[in-house]
Amino acid sequence: MTETSSTLAWILFFYVYCFLGWCVESCYVSYFQKKWVNRGFMRGPYIPLYGTGALMVTYVTLPTKHSVILTFFAGAFSASVLEYVTGVLMEAIFKVRYWDYSDHKYNINGHVCLLNTVEWGFLTLFLVFVLDKPVAKLVNGLTEPVQLGLAVLISLIFWTDFILSVKAAFDVRDMIVKMEEAKEEITRLQRRLDVLIAVADDSIENWKEEHLDMMEGKLEILEEKLAINYEEREAKRREKKAERRAELQNISDRFHALVEENWERKEEKIKFMEEFKEELDGFREKHALARKREERLSRPYDFWKSNLLLNSPTATSRKFKESFEEVLEHAKGKKKDKKRG
Repeated sequence: MTETSSTLAWILFFYVYCFLGWCVESCYVSYFQKKWVNRGFMRGPYIPLYGTGALMVTYVTLPTKHSVILTFFAGAFSASVLEYVTGVLMEAIFKVRYWDYSDHKYNINGHVCLLNTVEWGFLTLFLVFVLDKPVAKLVNGLTEPVQLGLAVLISLIFWTDFILSVKAAFDVRDMIVKMEEAKEEITRLQRRLDVLIAVADDSIENWKEEHLDMMEGKLEILEEKLAINYEEREAKRREKKAERRAELQNISDRFHALVEENWERKEEKIKFMEEFKEELDGFREKHALARKREERLSRPYDFWKSNLLLNSPTATSRKFKESFEEVLEHAKGKKKDKKRG
């Protein structure tokens, strides 16, 4: 690339290196995954990070081309900074880390690692001293109308893919966030239900204790009365018969009153449970909406979402780990179903 290259030429340089970066990245990842992986954030054969990195490295290394060592370190450092910033921004925006070097030695927050930095350095040397001149010669050798036509055509395809990929990333983000909120809501409702059950159990036990004490007291009174001398009891039998009947009736009336009182308490519990049920129904509506969002994976444009996840073998989400893994497993399942079909 030369400083005299036209704007159209620089646009084409960007797309060329997006494509070459995709080739390198896809082959590299596919080798370690033991299967072909169409690598990248986007669906098509291009990775914007490589195109941006190539232009940036080309500019940064202009003053260092006289030294291989300086070029190596300048490219390694600038490319690593770009990779780190891009990773942080993508995770902050989409809640997903599309590459993760946490298991590599000497990594910084999992976004960059020493191994990749060294690789960026060697790629910089290859770009600056081997690849740059033939690519510049090829692009600058095209006439301006051809450059314009290619730039427009590739841009239409590239930016359509980019917009759909960003939309897919936002959909995945919304999905895992809503799933996590649903899990938290379920946990909260479960705790409330546990409290409700505990309160109900305590109320029943308290009711039993109160009424058993009362009945035991009445039974003691009756036992005392039955312990009265038989002759005296017979003498007073008829006189006391009506009194005992009245007492028994009084016990019965009080017992029923206590039952009614308990039913009033039960009505309060029922009211509380009805409120709880309304809250539960509200949660079910939220959960249904979340399920509808999840079902979007089956819509026509959703191969962008599925491939967005499947093309990033090391992708993860620290904050929404379980929900992300569920969405990832769903995408894998749909891919298997598609192969069976």
